[in-house]
Amino acid sequence: MNKATRDTRIDVLRFLAIILILLGHSSPPTLLGNLRTFDVSLMVFVMGMSYSYSREKGVDKYGSYVIKRLSRLLIPTWNFLVIFYLFFFVSTFITRITYPFSVETMISSFQLESGFGFVWIFRVFIVISLFFPISYIILSKVKYLSIQLTLLTFLLLFQQSVIRFQQFFPESISPHYHNFIVIPFGYLIVAAFGMLAVKLRREQLFWVFELYVVIFLISAFYQNFEWVNKFKYPPNVYYLSYGLLCSFLLLFLLTSKFTAIFRQNDIVKWFSTHSLDLYYWHLIIEFILRIFFRNWLPSWPLKFTLLLIGSFILTVLNSKLAPRLLSTNYLLLLLRKLGVFTKKADLVRK
Repeated sequence: MNKATRDTRIDVLRFLAIILILLGHSSPPTLLGNLRTFDVSLMVFVMGMSYSYSREKGVDKYGSYVIKRLSRLLIPTWNFLVIFYLFFFVSTFITRITYPFSVETMISSFQLESGFGFVWIFRVFIVISLFFPISYIILSKVKYLSIQLTLLTFLLLFQQSVIRFQQFFPESISPHYHNFIVIPFGYLIVAAFGMLAVKLRREQLFWVFELYVVIFLISAFYQNFEWVNKFKYPPNVYYLSYGLLCSFLLLFLLTSKFTAIFRQNDIVKWFSTHSLDLYYWHLIIEFILRIFFRNWLPSWPLKFTLLLIGSFILTVLNSKLAPRLLSTNYLLLLLRKLGVFTKKADLVRK
């Protein structure tokens, strides 16, 4: 892939990832729910691919890199949570429905821990991104693909030990170990595979796909061929190997002239560019259904349609009417207004 050329495969993969995430939140049938359960793995795989390309453009100092990552991921998440809680506070007050969120729930969501159940993905994105630079450097130091694959596969298998170590921690520490070590570690390995994947030829992508088909089948046998989605929290080798084989297969298929029509589609590119915003805004639709229509159980195709169209409309409104609504660092802006900071600050997501 020419470095000067945008890798449009990333757009298609990110588009598929956000669609599959919305599908997963639509309560699809068990078989479909398990087939699509590689969504988060695919998303972090793409994050690794994107980071690899960003390194080719230049290397930031680690401190600057961390600030950019937090500006892109943490600040928008906190901004959205404020909007989310205010929206439902006002709407439930008007409709005289009991406000469904406790103080503990709100605090834990801003801490990116349990919250209302959907913010964990941002904790994973933030934690693993902090280790992208060292992961990239380690992979770059290893010259041979066979050694790179051996190293990453060993680390993936080591995830089983990381999971088991949790039993040795006291109850006060165990949840934090689970949230900030166990879950991110597995996804960090998947992201590292994404960093590696951008450098592979088409036939090499298929070799890695075949390797992880074998690992997946061995894991499936070990787990008595139970549904793979059962092993998502925390992600074990069975679940992660499924995510990797799907990611490499899709990348292999997209590395073909016959898929150019998908890679050059403006709708796909728009969904890719706004994937995080779509995730944020679909939560508004999700909880409108849960709070105001709790006695109505829509079919999964209808719910998927509502989540997709609703998040699309809100994202378009956000991008057209207030494009910096989520990205602005309002705390720094306030401090600058008060004269605490006089230098120009990086207030928006880049």
